[in-house]
Amino acid sequence: MKKLLIIYSILFLSAFNVQSQAWELGKNSVKVDVLQFIFSGNIEIDYERYWSNGSSIMISGGYTFRGLSAQIRRYDRWGANAEIQYRKFILPFKLNDKFRVYMGPFIRYKFLEYTRDEIITEGVVDNNGNWSSVEIKYNSIDQFSSYYTGFVFGFSSYIGKSIEFDMFIGAGVKINGRVLYPDEYGFLQTKSFGMAVNPGFSGVLPRFGIRLGGLF
Repeated sequence: MKKLLIIYSILFLSAFNVQSQAWELGKNSVKVDVLQFIFSGNIEIDYERYWSNGSSIMISGGYTFRGLSAQIRRYDRWGANAEIQYRKFILPFKLNDKFRVYMGPFIRYKFLEYTRDEIITEGVVDNNGNWSSVEIKYNSIDQFSSYYTGFVFGFSSYIGKSIEFDMFIGAGVKINGRVLYPDEYGFLQTKSFGMAVNPGFSGVLPRFGIRLGGLF
């Protein structure tokens, strides 16, 4: 009887150990987009849910803080964004794999508002016919609403049981939506931003990202 209890105990512990190893890395992760924070002042947080069939869904939300965002052509900016991404792991997949390669589609929405103080000089004529110049100060506001959809390819690597490093590249089509309050100085038409950072750009756009986070 004692031998049977010992055998059953060993089998139970072995089965429990295998089950624990299969779920060792956890099925959820929370990550922060490092590049968005460094270059855009945007704090973006991602939640990813892994499924045992070799796929996952990632939902992201971010906010661009006015004080953290670098000025572009003397414009201050703030904004918000949201994204959903489906990932299919293309190598043999197990939940305890510490290196995963994936690919999949994404759709992203972003809102940005740029503001700056403008000073213009206008000539005026008084009642005596004398000319003088007057400086007029006003606040210029540009608002952009854009949709961005495409495809990414990347990998996730895990350090220990709880630290995740995620990197991806990809491309997609950006469609700039409604633009409010364009100023009279051609801000929307300027090419000095370059296609990657011009908020009014519409067309094919490459994408690159690095995220750090944890598993649970």
